[in-house]
Amino acid sequence: MYNAYTAHDTDDQKATLLKAIFLRLVEVTEAQEDVRKTVKKEDLAGELAGRYPGEAVNGALDFLASEEARLLRVRRDEQQQVWVEVVHEVLIRRWGQLQGWVKDRRKPCATNPRWSGT
Repeated sequence: MYNAYTAHDTDDQKATLLKAIFLRLVEVTEAQEDVRKTVKKEDLAGELAGRYPGEAVNGALDFLASEEARLLRVRRDEQQQVWVEVVHEVLIRRWGQLQGWVKDRRKPCATNPRWSGT
């Protein structure tokens, strides 16, 4: 699905957007027992707004949560807040692309003595 969305890695903006989304949805830990995080869609979109147009973020989230991709789960709670999370932690442990992104993110975190895993 990643290759389909990024035109086999030829669309750099889409590729970096997907990377940013997934890294925001993974809790990187020192012990390398990385787990998924549930994030408010509003917060995720706000965090990415400075680098990506809102319609690009929403389009990526819609695609990743679609029946075709099934990589993210988007749900609405009782207060009508919309939440986003990786559909299953097996993606974190088995998807090579995501593992590479997490590994690259862990390197600078490991050299920072104040790193708390977030």
